[in-house]
Amino acid sequence: MAGGSRRHRPRGVAFLAVWSVAVGASLLALAGYAVYGVHVIPRALAAFLPYPDALVAIAGLICLVEVAVAIGLWSLRPWGRRLAIAFALAGIAFGLVTLPVGVVSALLSLGTIWYLNDSDVRAAFREPGVPAK
Repeated sequence: MAGGSRRHRPRGVAFLAVWSVAVGASLLALAGYAVYGVHVIPRALAAFLPYPDALVAIAGLICLVEVAVAIGLWSLRPWGRRLAIAFALAGIAFGLVTLPVGVVSALLSLGTIWYLNDSDVRAAFREPGVPAK
């Protein structure tokens, strides 16, 4: 934001930024609790992750990406919007793989993509002085 100009952050974008941090932190905390607290790995993941620490490491990486999404959304960076959409697409795929429970994840991810593609929201992520496409 050069020249001291301030762009308006849509309320939904602020919510998604906070939500991203909450999801990432929760995922890491739950993975840590499952592996180190109750010593349980979900049966579906046990075949893919023979080492329990791998589940926590993967959750940590996802948490870092979620924090990056939050920073990008909060600061209205175009890459933050694209990263949030990419993560939402992954959420749809994950939701479809984990049906019927995953339908909630898939629907929330679809809503996120729909919202981030709204013309007013897309405009908030444009750099000042860059015309709309």
